[in-house]
Amino acid sequence: MPLDPGLLQFTAAVRTSVATVISALIIVPLLHRLGQPVIEASPAVMFVMLCMLFTRDLTLPRRMGTVTLAFLAGAAGFAAAAALARWPVLDIGGFLALLGVATLFQTRGPRVVAIGLSVLIGYYLGVFLHPPLASQLTILVLMVPALLVCLAMLRLLPDSPENVVHLMLASIAAQADRVVREARRPERDPRRLERHLLKLNRAVIAAQAQLTLSDLPGYAATVNALINLEIAVTHAVLHVEAAETEGVTGEWRTALTGLMRAAAEMGRRPNAAAVAAAAPAVPTPPLAWRSTLRAICAAVIATCFAYPLSPEHWYWAIISVFVISLGTSSAGDTVQKGMLRVAGTAGGALAGMIVAALVPAHPAAVVVGMIVCLFGWSYFVLYNYAFGIFFLTLLIGLVYGVLGDNLPAIVGLRLAETAIGAAATFVTALWIVPLPTSHHIRARALTLIARLLDVVDVSHAALAEGSGAAPLVAMRRADQAMQELRMALLPLHAARLISLVPRQDALPSVLICIHWVRVLAVAAASEPTLLPDDRDALLDRLVRLRDHIAALATTGVSAVAEAPPRSLSGAVSAGLIAEAADRIEAALRGLFGRIGATPREFAAALLG
Repeated sequence: MPLDPGLLQFTAAVRTSVATVISALIIVPLLHRLGQPVIEASPAVMFVMLCMLFTRDLTLPRRMGTVTLAFLAGAAGFAAAAALARWPVLDIGGFLALLGVATLFQTRGPRVVAIGLSVLIGYYLGVFLHPPLASQLTILVLMVPALLVCLAMLRLLPDSPENVVHLMLASIAAQADRVVREARRPERDPRRLERHLLKLNRAVIAAQAQLTLSDLPGYAATVNALINLEIAVTHAVLHVEAAETEGVTGEWRTALTGLMRAAAEMGRRPNAAAVAAAAPAVPTPPLAWRSTLRAICAAVIATCFAYPLSPEHWYWAIISVFVISLGTSSAGDTVQKGMLRVAGTAGGALAGMIVAALVPAHPAAVVVGMIVCLFGWSYFVLYNYAFGIFFLTLLIGLVYGVLGDNLPAIVGLRLAETAIGAAATFVTALWIVPLPTSHHIRARALTLIARLLDVVDVSHAALAEGSGAAPLVAMRRADQAMQELRMALLPLHAARLISLVPRQDALPSVLICIHWVRVLAVAAASEPTLLPDDRDALLDRLVRLRDHIAALATTGVSAVAEAPPRSLSGAVSAGLIAEAADRIEAALRGLFGRIGATPREFAAALLG
């Protein structure tokens, strides 16, 4: 089960499922009364599924605006495709053009992605159904009640900031307890311990983002308490040999108590200016030209094989190309996502074959199965791609079975078309428009170094000037860079390269490094009272540390042995800051000493 702090994933799945079921209950009887085929309900119902799930805006007005725009764009795509359905050449060209535009603008945020996906699906449905003009008008009119249902569900089942944050904090507290218990086991598993720590870090980052972007009272104190808790938990793991002593044992419990107290004291709403100041400005990202070229090449290849196989369903291959290409940054990402899609489709096809016998015999069970598949797709597709595609494929099979089509033939054809789309993206990403995984990993590692440099710089400024919470903001950016590096390494993990790397420590070097950078940021942000000589010595030490980190981005250095860590004291001191600087330097030497190495060698340096 994926980590779901705050039950955001569960709420989105419930909202999507309920809106889709209500829309179907409204539209299908209307079509039956009008004497129209039930298949004409598919555009409106499909748009409800897509718009409700892929709308990721933070505020309700923007979310409602995105849903409305996505419906309008999907309706325009449907109408255009229906008009071009009689000319196959224009039909194919239009689909490829829309694919290119949607891929090109994918970097401009989730709103653009939702609109692009709606246009593509609308275009596909228009070509597949190719309805006469009267049916086109009926389908477009039926989108109005579907849109109204979506807008109503966004108001009736919103993401309540108070409930989300308190559930997130409860999830983080439970995860922190799991980390410490795993660390204290006599025969602890290093990989299991690492997974628990990464889950804790992801939950803390999600909670920080939710708190910073919301208007909850006292969010700043709670953010600081979250960071203190993560430091205390990681410190308890690093000092696991001394975990039975009272000081180390109670440190993370004290931090947890402080977090609960800060959450309970959230009673005053901050002004909008404070929230805006806390959220860092994000520059406009460039257009995805290289990804667009890769997607178009893959789509052309897929079309050459998919159209002869099925002139009616060849669009499944093109949609697979778009979805697999969306958000992938390297050949490894593409192969991994494509394999997950093929695996999920194969599992759904097999399940569809098994339930084929139930379609004519147990219609009530089939309806329940559709609702379960709808919820499963909504819950998993954004977080566990293979499971999400499994439920979607099974749902499509059940729908075609109810409509009286040959279910084994349909699910088999979907599997074949999906495999064609995935194979086309593989060929393009690996050989035609390649983006080597090693280059992507190196770029993410260099980004992490830059973020760590930012933390050192702003910590230096905070110690020199004696004010400012900027180190914590910079630390959040470093956490995000760490998550991006972790995602870049996933293809290597999927290829079972990382699993071949021997591990001797309970924590990989990267987590040790991030831990001590976080200690430095918190110490600098707490405005410590230091003697002038201590302050000057620490500032000089941070300047040398900064120069060393900058050198790591261009030169290779060998790993060095780390000194055993000392226990953290409750008060910020010059010794603590100096220790953090020493530990950061040592961890970075071991972590990035082989930054120009092959993916296998870099994985060994990162996790060994």
